Amino acid sequence: MKGWLQRRFGCTGLRIPLPGPWQVELWLAPRGAVIPPHTHPHIVSRLVFLAGRMGWQRGAVSREFNWRDFGRSFLVPPDCVHGAVTLGAFGLFLNLEHWLPGAAKTSAATDLELTP
Repeated sequence: MKGWLQRRFGCTGLRIPLPGPWQVELWLAPRGAVIPPHTHPHIVSRLVFLAGRMGWQRGAVSREFNWRDFGRSFLVPPDCVHGAVTLGAFGLFLNLEHWLPGAAKTSAATDLELTP
C-alpha cells in the first residue's frame, strides 16, 4: 500500500486507484488547515463535501460548506484555480479524479501547481 496515504498542507488523504484514468482520494483536513490556491494540470476533479466545516474557493467564487451540504459537489477542470480552508474542527471530502490522457496517475497532492 505504499503511496496510498498522502500528506499535504497538514491534510491526510487516502488514494484509491480505480480502473482506467479514474481515481478517488478521501481527504481529512484538520482544524486550521489551509489548502492554498492551486491548479491540477492533468486532472478533471469532482470535489464532494462529506462532513465538517470548510470554506472553498473555485475561480472567483467562494462558498462555505457545513453539515447541511453533505454530498454537495462541484467540478474543477484542469488549470482551474481552487483552494480551501477548514473553518471548524475538521473537514472531510472526496476528490473524484479523471486523469487526462498520457498523464501518469499519481495523486492530486503531487500533481498540482501553486498559484500566487
